[in-house]
Amino acid sequence: MEASHDPGALLAPLQLGVRVSSGAQCLGQAIKAGIASDPGCVTVTFDWRNAFNTVSRQAVLDAVAACLPTLLPFARWAYGQPTPLTILGAPPDTPPILSASGVRQGDPCGPLLFALALQGPLEDMARHHPESPVLAFADDCTMQGGADAAIAAAPDFAERAAALGLHPVPAKGGVYSQDKEVAARVAAALSLPHRAEGIVAAGTPIGTDAFVAAHAEATCAAAREALQTLHDLPPAVLPLQDKLLLLRCSLQQRVLHLPRCAPWPLVEAPMTSAADEAWRCVLSWMGLSEEGLSEDEQYTLALQMGLPLRHGGLGLVAPMQALAEAGYLAAAALTHTAMSTGAVRFRTFAGASVARLQPLWDRLRGCDDLQELVRDTPQSVEDAATLAALPDMPRALAQLWHTRTNPRLHSRFDPSTLEGQRHLARLRSLDCPEAGRWLEALPTSPHLRLANSEIRCALQLRFGAATLPRNADGTTCWCGHDLLPTDSDHALACCV
Repeated sequence: MEASHDPGALLAPLQLGVRVSSGAQCLGQAIKAGIASDPGCVTVTFDWRNAFNTVSRQAVLDAVAACLPTLLPFARWAYGQPTPLTILGAPPDTPPILSASGVRQGDPCGPLLFALALQGPLEDMARHHPESPVLAFADDCTMQGGADAAIAAAPDFAERAAALGLHPVPAKGGVYSQDKEVAARVAAALSLPHRAEGIVAAGTPIGTDAFVAAHAEATCAAAREALQTLHDLPPAVLPLQDKLLLLRCSLQQRVLHLPRCAPWPLVEAPMTSAADEAWRCVLSWMGLSEEGLSEDEQYTLALQMGLPLRHGGLGLVAPMQALAEAGYLAAAALTHTAMSTGAVRFRTFAGASVARLQPLWDRLRGCDDLQELVRDTPQSVEDAATLAALPDMPRALAQLWHTRTNPRLHSRFDPSTLEGQRHLARLRSLDCPEAGRWLEALPTSPHLRLANSEIRCALQLRFGAATLPRNADGTTCWCGHDLLPTDSDHALACCV
């Protein structure tokens, strides 16, 4: 390894976990490209026991000295001596445990230091076993090559990793090939499980359509279960403000990688079910339910909730085929760039992989709604201009969809009626970033915390829902106005 000030450029394309955009998806896309170029190849995955906590600190320091010497003083300060670990809740006189191996959990430099230590074995494998190179995303390592080459290379890689303090967990690794007989032979030779239907490489399912669909369903089922748990927690235990933040910024994000690493037809149904669960959670927090809304009302609410905060929405994920396939192409383009100096077999825009990508590009270019984005792009997905444009395509497509959704939402209200005028005025008042700041505020102090009733009322006002029950008794405001359940915006105009 040569000294470098850019660790990403130093480690790629063998290590995709440092300064590689969408590195986890790149690893999966590269492995798929390798299978497309050689359907009879064998893919071997490795899993290590507690990898980050067992890697040799001396190996880490040696790698830092060789590759990033400017970081060596910090690395020596942090890891040059055993570090004391205090057991939380232990008696006061309990001595600390001295940690002498691994990188610390929570250390922002930990993944980089681990990757630097692992880079030596990865480069050794590329030199000594070029027919079975190993790609890694942090500690997630995947080898691919011919059957005989993999049988010879895998033990060598395990031995080199063991010198770093890494020990494989065979039950969590596996061998996959489209040729099941070959995979079974390699698995037996390496004492690894034969994954007949597929494997998961850095979160990307690779295998039969049934395997990929099952993985997507399991991922989305876990997200739905987490959403249901979030919904069922009493507001006194977890306030609505916290629930909204967790839903928007965490839970619904757990499935967004799926269309970037798997074909849309295989992930559409599970992603839609996860999006529906998020939608039902928000409705419940507003005091509404699907049964109490007409199809027209549901559609209007869904349109607005799918908009970003700056346009008066809630930023809920709305699964769409065009956006999903643009994301898949973008991940493939990033992979091709990341692997430009690696083995040709892993380049997504070369060889047999192009046959999988060209139909997606053809559909995007043929979509009437997207002509302003793709009008001047080449017909061939292999063209250099296409490769340059694809990484930005999903963001541009999402922005275009939001731009067109706003007028479509406005068109659902009749400006000649008082009710329509009220809703249009509400939407115009929300169409700016400042109107959604309360949804982004982290409740880190009492001044930034909203009560559950305030959150519910704010959501009702934002989405034009009644703030009073439909059968509520007449109520008189302090200003003297007799309130009706339809007076959802009186609080915005009341002078008292």
